Amino acid sequence: MISVINELYNGEISPVETETPSDEKYRRTVNRVGQQIEEFEELLTEEQYAKLEHMMDMNVEIFNMENRAVFAEGLRLGILLMVEIYRMDEHRER
Repeated sequence: MISVINELYNGEISPVETETPSDEKYRRTVNRVGQQIEEFEELLTEEQYAKLEHMMDMNVEIFNMENRAVFAEGLRLGILLMVEIYRMDEHRER
């Protein structure tokens, strides 16, 4: 049996790929971005649009790096809380 920690470490669990915000504002914003991209595609030359796509790809890369760092820090804090709670329980048993 593989542990959750191993699955996380091996990239078999990826909350960012399976979870998206469910509120209406998120969906509206995603739709507006899609519309804006279509407008830029019509307005810009092929070369200009390629540069815009490249910039958007770099922004996605930055966003993913930030999310990984925040996720890792959240996991660390969760583990530290678990350890602290476990130690509190150890002291009560004595």
